[in-house]
Amino acid sequence: MPPPEPLILLARQARQRFGTQVGAQLPKIVQALRDALTAQLDQARSTRDYQTARDTLTLLNQSERAWMQGVQASLLQSHQQSLKPPPTPVTFEASMPAGLELMANEAMEDQLLASRLALSIQDAAGQEWTDLKLRLVFADGKTELATTDLVRPETLARALVEAWMGAGLTRDQWKHQSTTLHGSAGKCFTAAYHDVNHWLVGKGVMTKVKPQHVVRKASSGGSG
Repeated sequence: MPPPEPLILLARQARQRFGTQVGAQLPKIVQALRDALTAQLDQARSTRDYQTARDTLTLLNQSERAWMQGVQASLLQSHQQSLKPPPTPVTFEASMPAGLELMANEAMEDQLLASRLALSIQDAAGQEWTDLKLRLVFADGKTELATTDLVRPETLARALVEAWMGAGLTRDQWKHQSTTLHGSAGKCFTAAYHDVNHWLVGKGVMTKVKPQHVVRKASSGGSG
């Protein structure tokens, strides 16, 4: 049986709050990048280093709104997908046209960039991420979050990488700024996890995290 309606509602509101918090944190990530690039301009040891930092900063200033909007749109899409049944896996032929092969290689590279970022977010958020995951699983009455749940570090990382490319920034620029991106995203999203955990505790949802009692039985009383 599903968990009581109030818990399901709180889980829905928690995810909405998390999405809002992420949106509020994105300008801080952009500012961290801008500060890092400005420092790179000041410390450039060659004309090439200076031009690389200058070009990235110029493009970031032009594309920051599109990047942030793309992240939020991607998270919304992931959230909507998490509410649907898992799609049927698609089987590809052993060989494919050169154009599709290039696209597949680019997709794999983007996935690798996102995986590295997700690990940084997860490491930075630590217990805050773990606690929020357990509280949402508890409130959902399930055993695990959907693979596309917007609170997952993997979902956040994928949204940032995809929106970066979609905004016209490049993979090389991402790689050059990966230290700043990983550090600022980890710090900012930890703040989002903390905020939603604090909000859920205030609502009485698993005030003491109990990993061994994640799935809420319909017969149990109280919410935590």
